[in-house]
Amino acid sequence: MKIKLSASVAVIPLAGLYFLSAAGGCNSRETAINLKPIVQAALPGAALGWIIGHQSEEDGEGIAVGVSVFSLAALWGEIERVEEAKKDTTVWVPNPDGSFSPVIIRQKRDFYVGPQGEYYKEIPTPEQLQMRYGLKKDKEKK
Repeated sequence: MKIKLSASVAVIPLAGLYFLSAAGGCNSRETAINLKPIVQAALPGAALGWIIGHQSEEDGEGIAVGVSVFSLAALWGEIERVEEAKKDTTVWVPNPDGSFSPVIIRQKRDFYVGPQGEYYKEIPTPEQLQMRYGLKKDKEKK
């Protein structure tokens, strides 16, 4: 017995994911998977899957395959983004007024890169970063 899927079988969960994403979905921090790009990729996947599936009178299956392929590709991109974000280190640079400035250093292979593209062999110390990223004293500003 062959079971035929209707388009609503794929559209209902897709709509649920879309509204979950619009409501905030997962935490949007840099190190958390974000649902929004995945759902945004699923919509064109559903449309393309429906078009292709409609040609073979398999609308529901086409939508399901389209959503799956496009969503998995977007999920893969999100996983890569999260892995890259895990390579970031924040160095807190002291300022003359007692406050601190955050400086994000990114690890690349066997070296580190600062926000302005400068290279370091190891994670730079706050003292190394103070001249470039710390607040200047009033006399130094003029």
